[in-house]
This record gives sequence, structure tokens and C-alpha cells, in this order.
Amino acid sequence: MLETQRYLNLLFLLLGSFIWSWALADSSSQKIELQEDNVLIVQLSYDQLLLEESLFVYQTPEYTFIPVQGLIDALDFPLELNIDTLSLDGWFISENNRFSLDIANSNLFIEGIQQSWPKNLRYASDGFDLYIDLGTVEKWFDITLVLDVSQLELRLSSSSPLPIISQKLRAEKRAKLSPQTLPTEVSDYLHNHYDWLGSPSFDIEYSHQAERFQENKASGQRDYQVSHFNSTTLQGSMDLLKHSLKTSYVYQGDEQDLRLTFSRAAKGPNENLGLGINWYELGDITSQSTALLSSSVSGSGISIKRGANNLQEQSSDVLLEGDAPPGWEVELYRNGALIDFAEASGNGQYSFANVSTYLGENIFDIRIYGPQGQYRTRQKRITVGSNMLARGKWDFQLQALERNQRLVDLSENTNDEESSAFLIAKLHAGINEYFTLQSAFSRFRPEGYSEDHNYASLGFFASVYGGLSELNYAVDQQSGKALLFSYKNRFHDVNFNFDTEKYDQFISDKNPDGALELDSKLRINGLWSEAWLNPVSYDLELQHSRYKASQQWQASTRLSTRLGLTQVSHLLNFHHSSLDDLEDTLNTSISATRRWHNWRFKAEASHQLLPSSSLESIFSSASYQASKRINYQASISYTHSGQKTYSFDNSVSWRFEKMSISLSAGFDTEKHQSIGINLSSALAYDKPRKSLYLSSDSITSNASLVAHTFLDHNNNQVFDDDDTPLPGIYFKGRNNWRQHATDPDGYVTLWNIPNLQMQSIDIDSRQIEDPYIKPLKTSYHVYSHAGKMSQLSIPFQTSLEIEGEIKLLKSGDSQPLAGVPISLYSHSGKLIQKRKTEYDGIFIFEEVLPGRYKLGVDQRYLERYSLLPIKEIDFTASGEEGLIYLPAITLQQTEAE
Repeated sequence: MLETQRYLNLLFLLLGSFIWSWALADSSSQKIELQEDNVLIVQLSYDQLLLEESLFVYQTPEYTFIPVQGLIDALDFPLELNIDTLSLDGWFISENNRFSLDIANSNLFIEGIQQSWPKNLRYASDGFDLYIDLGTVEKWFDITLVLDVSQLELRLSSSSPLPIISQKLRAEKRAKLSPQTLPTEVSDYLHNHYDWLGSPSFDIEYSHQAERFQENKASGQRDYQVSHFNSTTLQGSMDLLKHSLKTSYVYQGDEQDLRLTFSRAAKGPNENLGLGINWYELGDITSQSTALLSSSVSGSGISIKRGANNLQEQSSDVLLEGDAPPGWEVELYRNGALIDFAEASGNGQYSFANVSTYLGENIFDIRIYGPQGQYRTRQKRITVGSNMLARGKWDFQLQALERNQRLVDLSENTNDEESSAFLIAKLHAGINEYFTLQSAFSRFRPEGYSEDHNYASLGFFASVYGGLSELNYAVDQQSGKALLFSYKNRFHDVNFNFDTEKYDQFISDKNPDGALELDSKLRINGLWSEAWLNPVSYDLELQHSRYKASQQWQASTRLSTRLGLTQVSHLLNFHHSSLDDLEDTLNTSISATRRWHNWRFKAEASHQLLPSSSLESIFSSASYQASKRINYQASISYTHSGQKTYSFDNSVSWRFEKMSISLSAGFDTEKHQSIGINLSSALAYDKPRKSLYLSSDSITSNASLVAHTFLDHNNNQVFDDDDTPLPGIYFKGRNNWRQHATDPDGYVTLWNIPNLQMQSIDIDSRQIEDPYIKPLKTSYHVYSHAGKMSQLSIPFQTSLEIEGEIKLLKSGDSQPLAGVPISLYSHSGKLIQKRKTEYDGIFIFEEVLPGRYKLGVDQRYLERYSLLPIKEIDFTASGEEGLIYLPAITLQQTEAE
């Protein structure tokens, strides 16, 4: 009893410390850097009434940032935002609700009364809009906002009538609101390209650890031993033989692991490599999981894909995996809710298996934390919907590999897992807008068997009442048959998945002994916005399995929410078996993560409730970013697995621009002590500077781009002897690009372009010092693969002004004519600018790039005022003029006048 009380006290102490850290807050404002990976384009709605189709919201597990200008425009609030001074003035809903915000001076007035400055105000700015945390916006404007990530919808409600709602309802009576337009596909972009021999890039980590431990504890003598442990991780990517080569080498003690994977993708998202193939890889690969047959299988072989294969990914649980140095912590979030923890394995990989997806948008954020405070993030989006393949369209996937094998095997020890051939081929064909046919053939040796089995399956995907359903019938030539049915849908704000698998003497990796007869799951997921100050994300899973000799029931619930800025997740799992010798089990765990200023806290506690109550483990850690260079990290853990063990570890790291160095030390109650050193860096070749590039940030998982800016004097859009390099040009698109400008030769390398994703490259025009220097295009797009360094030439030109005047000839006398609409067109007829003449008849077109143009007066204006038509004025501007004065345009009235 006393032991139980001690455990509970320790648990409450841990949870209390986190509640206390959540409650701690100062009154200072904190500016948050926006990350482009966190942007969501959502609809703003009010009781199913669409207010705004595209609102850019930034969402992380800690924050949800609402665009102030976008919100007040959508709600038609007469508030004026000054982005340069970060101030907001005006009123909302009614003129009595005067509002004034001045972030720089920490002043806030509502209804003319000065308010106390919000504690822990979080805000962000991208130079165009001000972003405020959702909870603060709700308090200021007396509204309620609920973000539903799965439906990409921001739902608004208000206790006070909103004028815009009445206006929208009146408009809805006159005409139905137009449906949301699909995003325009980018057609002009820098294509994906492979080199025969590219420049390699590597993420490198080396660690050495010395451990001191007592060899014979039972003797009571202090027989200490010292051992040394070395670890090296080298993960890289490069182009080789017109392919992308991805490598991972891990050395730990006497164990070595080497993975080599070659891959090639089409030059664009809607292109193919031939025969309709979009992508393939060969070498050390991992197969997709198959519901009735097997989980993902690793080995050496080849994988070929045509199409997105998104239906297969949507219908089943997914595997999320990637590379990370061994021992690094990995957190998995779905739509902002913490759902799992993991640690990178000894071969340099992390894996989250059987991750559920639900109808709508599934945004998986993977956060990776290193021992020196390194932080990496990756994201995968899976949109589950009812869209079938179009009629006549088809896709396929083929994977053939030797499981449990490496392309190059460095292991000196005999692998306990027997290698065998594994083959799977899948085909999907669109029948109509409601049905997609699927068929598959597989051949592999189930674990524990000595002969290969041949599997064939046939089924379909269907769109049923807005949901996604799958029916699949599989036959094994050597055993029996199996049937799968699954259905995903959404009712109101609740997502649910139903899956059932029925086996009849069917043998596979999923059912190795053929004993499983029925496996059914019901999973429910949703957002409970009325339960707490912050919405609670809940996952409920009920599972029933029937075997030949027994039955099993399992129930689990996971609740995730935010307490202030603390992300909390609670898991409860119950298991019952019909076998008399197996007792019921009930386990629970609670985890929390929190960022607070320069601190990051994490804690997890696991407790067994049945068949007996016992605390299994407690883990807590905290890291402090003292400066951009220095990070301190400490952790305390308790485990109760036969022997009660307490351990304490801490490290201090120095993070430089080119590398990170960490010193660590720790001990536990089992008389074990350790000290270590860790070094990590990233290495690549910087083409513009013709030198090695070293960085403390990871670079191998993404592409890069060398941008070259120059002043194009001869207007041929090619850098030659007549042109001048243009330094000091900044780019937008990724947050870290804003910190580096082009060098004196006009070059800058933009790192971390997402792998095989369309990335915009935008010129930051606000930071160009010369107002007359203008780019030919302000935005470019690039589509590239990891490890590739693309090159992009960006011509700039000196802009000019075009000035002229318009007069009216009346009764033999001419006089200036104001308000005349006049347009500037390119030689091909594209509209460049529109202006109206001033009171003195003068018009000015500013920031015009060199080229050939036409000038014309609006024809409808001439007809309205009975003026004679005039010829378009055709002229050419070289860019050297600075200002072009056009001959005066004289308008005359018709004879009738």
C-alpha cells in the first residue's frame, strides 16, 4: 500500500510540475516565426454559410494563427491594419466597439478602455498580414472559432449578430453561392532533372560514449568495468547515372548497416517516365502493407508505380517511416493532435505502423529531436475522399524484393531471419464516378513456412453516400480464402471507420497459422469543441478477433488537447480474452509536450491498472535553448520492470553554423555511469562559391536551388557579357531563405526545397533597395528531388515610367480632359496596367519593364461620350530612357455633336 502511494505521489508530482509550467507566464509578447509547412488553406463558415473560400491559417500543435487582415476582410469589420507598425484601429460589429492595438508599445483598447496586455501574446507576420493566436482573436472580437483540419474548415459563431451574415443571407436568397474553385495547376516551372554525376550531400553524426558499471552486484564488492562505445551515422543523397541515390550507413559497436536506394521520378507531378510510369526505386526498399496478406516488408528489390495509388493509401492504415540517426526522439501528430512517440532504431530509421486515416484531410507532422537540440520536421498529407479514378484511367504498383536482405550486406553475424522472395502487383481501373476496380497478385513465403504461396485478389473501391468503401476477395492456392470489407465516412463532426476481415483456412503473414477466422474494428475520431477550453481530439477503437479456439476483445481510447500551450495526450487500453488462463489487462498512459519561450518540456507516464495496479514507468525531460548556439537538455526516468530503476541524464550542446558538439553525462540507481561526446554536421558542395558547405541543419532529405540574379541590359533573359550580377536580393518561400541574400556575383543557394513537391520561389520585392530595379517575374516554381541542386537564372530590368496627356478638341480649341480610362498592353495584347487621366489630363504608367507596348483609350468610354475612335499607339521601351514622354493624344467629338 505504501509503495502504491509512493508511485501515485510521484505521478501526481510529475503532472503537477507540468500544470505549474503551463501556468507560468510573463506579460511579454513573443513573435513566432511562421513555417511554410504549417500553412492550411481553409474555408471560413458560419452555420454552413460560406464567408471566405481561402483563408491562410498557420497551425501547429502549440499554436493556431489566424490572419487578421483576412479575417476582418471576410467579416467586413471596418478595422485598418498597418503591417509596418503592427497596429490595428477601428471598430467591429457596432461603432461602440472601438478597437485599437499597438503591439510595439503593448497597448490595447477595447470600447475606449485600455485593457491589460495579454499574457504570453503570440503573434507572427509575413510582411503582408498579421497573425494572432486563435484564442486571443476570440477574446478580442467576442467570437468563437473552431478549426476542423480534416475538413479544412474554420467554423465561426458569435453571440452578437454579425452584419456580414445578414448580407450573405440576402445574397444567398438571390443566388446560390458559387462552389469552391479548384486550385490552378502550375504549368510553368523548373522541371525535375537528374544528372549523370551530381554533388553529394551528407548528414553526419559521430558519438563516443564511455560507460562504467558494476559487474558483480550480488557480491557486494565494487568490481567496476569500463566499456567504450562508438557510433557513426552517415545519411546522404546525390545524383548518379541519371538516378537519385539515397544512402544510409550506421555503425554501432560491432554492428554495421548499409542501405542503398536508387530512384527516379517523372519531371513533373503530371508527367510520366514512359509506359505511364511516374516513379520507381530499386535497391533497399520497403513494400506497402496489404490488409489481408502482410505488413510492410523490407529487403532489396524494385518498386514501380503509375499514378498516385491514393485509393490504396486512403482505404487502409498507413506506414509512416523515414531516416533519422539512432536514438533520436520522434513525435507523430495528426491534424495537430499528438498520437504517438517513437525512437529511431539502430539502423537509422523511425517507423509508425498501422496509422489510421479518416475521411477528409489527414496532415501528419513528424517532429524529430536530436541530443544537441536539433529539430527536424517532415509532413505527409493524405486526403481521404470519395473520388474514384475517372472512367478509362488506371494505375498500378509492382514491388519485387528479397525480404530480409540488403543490397550490400555488411553484417558479420548470421541473420536469424530467413530471406525469401516477395512479389506483389496491384492494378486499379476506373469504371465510373462511383466504382474503381482493383485486382492484385502476390507471391511470397509466409513466415514459418518453407514454400511460397500464390495469392490472387479481386475487388473494388466505391463511393457510397459520400464515404469510401472497399471490398476485396483473396484466394491462396495453397490454403483458403479471405474477405475484406471497409467503410469510411463522416456524420456531422464525427469520423468513423469500419473494417472487417473474414478468413477461411487462409494462411499469410497476417494469419501465419490459419487460426484467425474474424477480425473486426470500429474506429471513431472527432473533435469535441464543447468539452474544454480548447477542442479535444478523441480516438476510440473497438476490436473483436475470433480464433478457432478463442476470442479476444480490445478497446482503446486516446484523448488529445491543449492546456494552454501544453499538448496533452491520454491513452487507455483494455484487453480481454476468452481463454481462462489469460487475465484481463487495462493499461493507461499520459504524455505531455510543451514549448515555453526557450524551453521544451516532455513527460510520459505509464500505469497498469489490471490485473494489478502498478506504475510501470515515468519519463520526463526538459531542454533549454540558452541562445542560438547553446542548448541544455536533461531527463529523469523511472522504470519498474522487475527492478526499480531511476536514471538521470543531461547534456549541453554548442550549436555552431557549421556543426554541433554535445557533451553528455548520466547515472542510474543500478550503479551505472556514462559520459559521452557527440558531433553532428551536414556536408555538401556549394557550386556558386566552389567550396564545401557545412551546416548544423539537415540537408539530405530535401533538394536545393542555386538562384542567380542579374541585371539584363540587353533584354535577352540570358546572363552574358553585357549583363551585371545583382547582389542583395532576398527570397520568400521558406522561412530560412529570408536570412540570406545574393552575393556580389548574384548567387545564393536556397536549401530545403521539399522532395518532389511544387515549391514557389518568390522574390522579396520589399527589400530591393533600388525602386527602379524590377524582376521580369516575381514568382517562380521548382519541382525537384532530394539531393538535387538545381539552377535558376532570374533576370531583372530597370523599370521606367511612361507619361502622356489627353486633350479634347472642341470648337477649334483643346483643353485637358480628366477621367479618361487608358490601358497599356503588351505587343501580344496582354493587359499590363490601367489608368485614368488626372485633372490636368496627364496619365503616368509606373514600373514598366522594357519591351514593346500598345496604348489605347477605352472604346466604351469613347462611345459613351460620342468621341471619335483613335489609333492604338505602338512604341518600344529599351529601359535606358528612365521616362518616356508620349505625344499628346487629342480626342474629337463626332459631327453630330
